[in-house]
Amino acid sequence: MSGLETPLWEQRVTGSERTGDALPKPAAAYAESAAPSSAPTCHHRIQVRVRDLSVLADVGINPDEVGRRQPLVINVELTLAASLITSIDNTIDYRRIAKIAESLAEGHIPLIEMFARKLAMECMALGEIVRAVVKIDKPFALANGLAGVEVTVTRTPAPG
Repeated sequence: MSGLETPLWEQRVTGSERTGDALPKPAAAYAESAAPSSAPTCHHRIQVRVRDLSVLADVGINPDEVGRRQPLVINVELTLAASLITSIDNTIDYRRIAKIAESLAEGHIPLIEMFARKLAMECMALGEIVRAVVKIDKPFALANGLAGVEVTVTRTPAPG
């Protein structure tokens, strides 16, 4: 049976078949070669995310909600100012984001919009962050749907 008769998912390709007789170059070999001066400038965007974090929060304005903890599902995406991460000092620890959300959930916050904004602002204070996007879903707010909000906070460059 030739390669064309073998189903694609059963075909195996070795390194030498992909690149001729030579095996593929390791990534480090590419990093060492200098880019020509006409090469385009690359801009990196590094994001740190926490997704589907469930917390029980004291949120709500309706009489049946006040004083009763309700589940929230939180998603946070932080865009870092650093374009190169070489250590934990250059980034944001995911656990810090979770701790902030859990801490906010302890006190009463009337609206999830307010909760999302507070979380975004506290995340912005964690370090060199240029943008924070916080999405919060309140699973039991609607009988036949999912209610939620999204708040985006962006740091603008200082004038000058």
